[in-house]
Amino acid sequence: MTEETRTEKVIDDALLDRCLAAAIATGDIVNLRFLFMPASPFRPDSSEDISQSKYAYLLPKEEKGEMDEALQLVRQPEISRLVRAQLAKKGPPQLPWELLQSLADQALKCGKYTAASQAYELLRTRRRMQEIFLDQADAALDGAAFYEAAQGYTIASGLQYDYAAFPEALPAVLNYQEKALSLHRAYPPTTEESETDDSALCRSILQFLMQGAEFLQRLEGRDGEVLVQFTAQVIRCLDPQWEHFVSAFHESLAIIKAYETLFTRINSYTQEALEVLMEEIFTDEQKEELRRIAPLFAPGAPEGEEWWLTMRTLAYHHPGSVLFVRRQRLSATEEILIPECPRDSQLARLLNLVDP
Repeated sequence: MTEETRTEKVIDDALLDRCLAAAIATGDIVNLRFLFMPASPFRPDSSEDISQSKYAYLLPKEEKGEMDEALQLVRQPEISRLVRAQLAKKGPPQLPWELLQSLADQALKCGKYTAASQAYELLRTRRRMQEIFLDQADAALDGAAFYEAAQGYTIASGLQYDYAAFPEALPAVLNYQEKALSLHRAYPPTTEESETDDSALCRSILQFLMQGAEFLQRLEGRDGEVLVQFTAQVIRCLDPQWEHFVSAFHESLAIIKAYETLFTRINSYTQEALEVLMEEIFTDEQKEELRRIAPLFAPGAPEGEEWWLTMRTLAYHHPGSVLFVRRQRLSATEEILIPECPRDSQLARLLNLVDP
């Protein structure tokens, strides 16, 4: 019998460094953690091979800028030795804190707050980082630097954690689509749900956009004008494409302008009354025109799409828009979304939704 010989796996150290650097430079906590897991192609006892096409996503796309800085970090002798030691040992790995810190900071720059929160949580500094950003944001508000304040609160909100998540604590991710549907669950909206003044409107929008009551508590006592300016900047900070919604809003306003009387009339009926109403309130031609609003709010959506599908798409692309639209019946079985906001709202003016 010929004795079977086992070939020792050869690790490409240079490629390992580049993959680590790529994860750090792109703020990708998932890739960084995978490189240390039992199935990592860089573990000596793993049967996985980094040359396989399924691992192409781990390889760096660029070799300059942040990548150069990350490479310098991972090639530091002490860090390099620790990385190799963790890959060679059995059991859960201990990720070098220097790599986590650099990745977390880079993830913040890239707007990857979920990745940043995971890295800071592993470092046990996440809560402290939130406090730092909130303190800086409050100082910016004191100096009327509304954009900087909005950035600070947006980042701090993005670093929230959900310790009730199962099976382990995870970053708290706001599901704007589901929250928007809950916000518009009642038809027609009650007085409490239909905000008519800027203070109430700002509170509702900030509660919708930010995670945790603590953020709103910090804003208690702020001057009304300050709150309006701040809210407008938070909306724009979360939605760089806000003007796309503004354009759709005004196009939709032009469509519904001639139908206010009919909207009032149909809203005066209960659902049960509409189901037995002998004549339609809207003609087929009028319905067709009003159905054109859905593709404006949700590009790519078919005309006449269900209101809740339009709402989900709108909330995903423009989360700050959900309090500037409302449900509107066309019949007992059909509803659409239409634009709505107080005409005298300073917040709406700042957001270009009404004329100055």
